[in-house]
Amino acid sequence: TLLSDPKVKIMIMGNHGLLVLGDNVADTFNRLYYFERAAENYIRALQTGQPLRALSAEIAEKAAYEQENYPGQAERHFSDLKEILDRDESDYRE
Repeated sequence: TLLSDPKVKIMIMGNHGLLVLGDNVADTFNRLYYFERAAENYIRALQTGQPLRALSAEIAEKAAYEQENYPGQAERHFSDLKEILDRDESDYRE
């Protein structure tokens, strides 16, 4: 199956949404967050009507490697977002 590959962490399920895997809640949320941002940027780029230019495989692999191998990044990102939510919209706890 697709999920037997440890590199596969996000699956787009047609008409069902996304399945996101992570080592913990922060890691899973981080993957979802950046996937959504990438999708938004892709759609905006398509809306320009201009031909799209893809990054080289070397640059894409380096970016993916850095995302996967930056210790604690997901936890810090998740913690920062929770702080913002607590400060600006604390009623979510009710």
